[in-house]
Amino acid sequence: MDSEMRPADLKEKMPPGQDPAGPYFDQIRQLASDAGQLEHLYRGAAAAGEAEAFRQAIKASRVAAPGNLLYDAWFHRLEYSAAQVKQAVIAWGWLIPLALFNGFLFWLLSDEDRFMLDLIGPTLRQSQQWLPVLMLLAAPISASTVMIYLTAAGRRGWRRPVIISTLLILLGFYVVGVYPQAGTRPLQEQYLTLMMLHIPLLAWSGVGALLLFDERDAHSRFAFIMKSLDVFIVGGFSVGAGGLFLGITFGLFNALGVEFATWMQRLLVAGGAGLLPVIGVAVIYRPDRPVANQSFDEGLSKLVALLMRLLLPLTLLVLTVYLAFIPFNFREPFDNRDVLIIYNGLLFAVAGLLVGATPVRLADLPAHLHRWLRLALSAVAGLTLLVGLYALTAIIYRTTVDQLTPNRLAFIGWNVINLSLLGYLMQGQLRANST
Repeated sequence: MDSEMRPADLKEKMPPGQDPAGPYFDQIRQLASDAGQLEHLYRGAAAAGEAEAFRQAIKASRVAAPGNLLYDAWFHRLEYSAAQVKQAVIAWGWLIPLALFNGFLFWLLSDEDRFMLDLIGPTLRQSQQWLPVLMLLAAPISASTVMIYLTAAGRRGWRRPVIISTLLILLGFYVVGVYPQAGTRPLQEQYLTLMMLHIPLLAWSGVGALLLFDERDAHSRFAFIMKSLDVFIVGGFSVGAGGLFLGITFGLFNALGVEFATWMQRLLVAGGAGLLPVIGVAVIYRPDRPVANQSFDEGLSKLVALLMRLLLPLTLLVLTVYLAFIPFNFREPFDNRDVLIIYNGLLFAVAGLLVGATPVRLADLPAHLHRWLRLALSAVAGLTLLVGLYALTAIIYRTTVDQLTPNRLAFIGWNVINLSLLGYLMQGQLRANST
């Protein structure tokens, strides 16, 4: 950047509802040459528990005024201090018992002899076991345990987490109780499958409602989504590592002719899985900080953002080539259900890619890349919008020639939601490009 950027210039480049670096940015810019007052402002921010917001504002001010030696000195001072306390504040006294408790509930509910859901047929003989109750209750239980940890470690009030947890648990039991009313066995199967996908989403939303109740601005909501992405990625790595460990463990003992009892296998598999949600949140999220003041420019968060941005041009290339082939296979999604499932998976994957590639704070990305990133996001969103409209047309066609089923209703609903979000994103990006 060759010349100093004014505060207004930096704010104009932010998405609507976002501040470049929190409430301290303007004050720091006004104190660009007053070291004493800047020190006083920092001490006030630290006393208010907003030292991270001050650090981000210093970082943004340094980007806006690269020749300011006072900003340089503060930047390196705060970066060194942050490195000294890099380790996350983990409340082990709460984490260990809560993780073990969650694992115990997973182990208990994984008993297929006592906790299985049957697809109910016209007669008892035609009924069949199909799904462990754990598959429906795992997300509400884990979300409740996570909220207990966040509340205890972050010293929050207990009223909200108790209400949200109660509603989530009741939702799980409601689904367990009413699924036989869905109709025939195929409809029961569709209903339970859809609930397995949607209950975790509602549980995640419940955690978000707890953390964002007092922080309802767009920046905090986006920060929560980004931190959630980090937690999900850590969870995926943990599942892979745990699966490898269990595979090696079972293989070694089988080679010696030793076979674990069923309850022990459940303890290792289901119980181990129950540990991961609480541990993942505790490792990634600092409950003593607001959502917007979490760290996003280091460690896993920085790696995820980099990988997502590297995938943008590759995704753009794949979508362009794919759209070129559609005219030669136009009838495929109209006749093949599996193709429609892939299209819906594409919509969710691209949504995750767009979220992961977008910086939480403008100062986290070099200024010369802002325009290119915006163009890449707009292009990927636009091409995905075309593919999504094509898929939605195919779903509606298949529904009109057959009948409306729970699966088709869910597909249509999520297509409309995702396409509306992509359209809203395109509108915002075009408006930003024009200004």
